[in-house]
Amino acid sequence: MGQRLEDIRKSVHEHYLSWRNRDRIVQSELFQLAWEKDKDKLVTSLYVIDSSKLRRLIREIVFNNLEDCSLRILIELAKQKGVKNYSRLSKTQLIAELR
Repeated sequence: MGQRLEDIRKSVHEHYLSWRNRDRIVQSELFQLAWEKDKDKLVTSLYVIDSSKLRRLIREIVFNNLEDCSLRILIELAKQKGVKNYSRLSKTQLIAELR
């Protein structure tokens, strides 16, 4: 019985961490931007796919509409993607680097 209890605790903890991670994703500016662009796709995917796939989906939605992104969002995307000297680039240059 002790092993079964440990398995249940481990499973509950993994689910908790997964949902905590999803909450962080949903609270992000990128999610909000993606939500404005394609709410239907996010709603249908939110509970079905894991966190890493959700992040990829958000980036796909946002990257397809880079021209609509604010400079602040573009800088954040460039930072995440590892673009060098991203803070010195113009909006047009950032879009080119992100593509």
